[in-house]
Amino acid sequence: MRRFIAVLLMLVSLAGAQTAEELVAEGNVAYRNGSYAEAERLYTQALTLAEGNPAAINGLGLVAMARGEYEEALAQMRPLISRFQYDPNFLLNLGTIFKYLGDYGNAISMFRQAYDLDPENPMIVSGLAESLLHEGDLGETLSLTGWLLALEPERAEYHYLHGMAAFLSDDMIGAKESLAETHRLDSSYLYVYEPLFDLYYKADEVEAAAGLCADWIELTPNDPRAWRSFAMIDLRKGDFHAALKHAGTMLDLGSVENSLIQAISNWLRVTERTLEAHTLWEKVLELEPYNLTARSELSRN
Repeated sequence: MRRFIAVLLMLVSLAGAQTAEELVAEGNVAYRNGSYAEAERLYTQALTLAEGNPAAINGLGLVAMARGEYEEALAQMRPLISRFQYDPNFLLNLGTIFKYLGDYGNAISMFRQAYDLDPENPMIVSGLAESLLHEGDLGETLSLTGWLLALEPERAEYHYLHGMAAFLSDDMIGAKESLAETHRLDSSYLYVYEPLFDLYYKADEVEAAAGLCADWIELTPNDPRAWRSFAMIDLRKGDFHAALKHAGTMLDLGSVENSLIQAISNWLRVTERTLEAHTLWEKVLELEPYNLTARSELSRN
């Protein structure tokens, strides 16, 4: 009787056991729901039942990618290329990993293979465009971003990519138009501020640049580049008092811009505020002990 019960319990246990494929399927659901710890547990359990299961290994790579652990994701997924070479989503994910690691050559290779399989996938096209932009292939970047903008004209990141490709192609009118549209669509898009400020400043569009700086500082109040830019606009307006204040904030945040400090220092000396000019350069020297301009200025009477 006891033997019968033991056999019965074993059969019940076997009936309730999950296969590796079932565990992977459950892991995929957990991954899509953002439950990465649970997904990792299920993928790992699947590998204990089926060592080397490519779907489980790919799942672990996706979890690492979602967590921003790109080196780990690459280690998991790269050996699977031969198995998934006709899967555009796998190639897209691998290209994205290479892109985040700064390996744009391999990123382009993966994105191109994905593009050949699925040329109308905007995620693949934008990944390829961004990687080409980093590699300096501006003509193809503009072609791809033009297609993206025709598809989704309200996507700020597509305008940004198009604007930066135009900027690097010396098309300043096109660049300003696209980057301004990026900012209009999404004022929290941080990357747009520095190049758009540069375009406004060079075009002497002072009010537009000042408005942009105000948004920039509101978004990232501890970014010294924003305060530097605001001080540059103050100088362009002839407001040296505001420039001194904003440049001081830039220095407090640990950044130096010699030409900006030099202009303010000259104004302080002309207005017989030599001590304040010295104090300004002393702050510079604290941040950059080998700054030759600061040493030269501090040696003046």
